[in-house]
Amino acid sequence: MLIARYDGLPAYVLSVAPLRIGLAVDTRRFAMVVVVDSVAIMALARQVGVLHLRLTPLPGTAVRYGPTIGEPIVLDRLAELITPGIERAVIAFVAPHCGTCAALLPVFRVMAAQLPDTERLVFAGDVDEADLSAYLAGFHITLPVCADANALRGNNVPGTPFVAVVDSDRNVLSAGAVHNVEQIEFLLDQGRYEHQAHQRLIPLEPIGKAGA
Repeated sequence: MLIARYDGLPAYVLSVAPLRIGLAVDTRRFAMVVVVDSVAIMALARQVGVLHLRLTPLPGTAVRYGPTIGEPIVLDRLAELITPGIERAVIAFVAPHCGTCAALLPVFRVMAAQLPDTERLVFAGDVDEADLSAYLAGFHITLPVCADANALRGNNVPGTPFVAVVDSDRNVLSAGAVHNVEQIEFLLDQGRYEHQAHQRLIPLEPIGKAGA
């Protein structure tokens, strides 16, 4: 059987070549679409994670356990960190192995920079002080730490991340587990409100006897 030739190439080669070129072009386009979609999915996943941090509805004090309101937090060095002029301290209990803690550390860093001079953020954990400081340094955080082997169990803290707002005497004003920005802000606002409410209480003078 004779095969028609064109410029020395068999006709069937010439007929198949455009098909192969078209397939190559479609493959490259498909690869580009896959790459673009992958980038979009990664960006969407990141935004969903950020949204989760902000919109989880549970308040920070929804738990029925933790430090008792009105009782002092016991931590090494805490008394010396609450210096004169500090009215409230926000104690953030964190742990290097805690994934949620890592997600919230940037939030704590921003919050610390925005606190007034009468408030202070302190990190606490049941690990070695050097390890806790190194862990925080990895997130560009250089704030006071209270490393105490009994930090969590001794204060009835069920786990991390956990926030307790205390007054200048280290008495708990508000406390709860936190998983997002709103829960941290809720506890801070509640601690401020409780502190102001206590300051507004005026001791009643004893009522004198009739005719006195």
